[in-house]
Amino acid sequence: MVTTWKGTRVFGGSRGAVVVLLVLACVFFAGYSRADEVADLIEKLKDSDPKVRVQAAWALGKIGDARAVEPLSAALKDSHEDVREEAAEALEKIKNARAKP
Repeated sequence: MVTTWKGTRVFGGSRGAVVVLLVLACVFFAGYSRADEVADLIEKLKDSDPKVRVQAAWALGKIGDARAVEPLSAALKDSHEDVREEAAEALEKIKNARAKP
């Protein structure tokens, strides 16, 4: 399976992207704890592969956990544009989720 994200190939041979997908699969299918999930994804924001960092930022935005705010804020300075954009979108999602009553 090959998928692109904003012009960057993110699936189809990227070991790191597979790891992120496995983390997400654990969350949804194996009862993996939210604390472990968020911690693993935050760690993936430091991966050497920008595709993995993009996927991690996306997943953190979907989860909406406030613990991701500081690491995602740091990702706004990432050398890769797609990572910066996804981190900004994730931060916006977290902000919006926290604003809901």
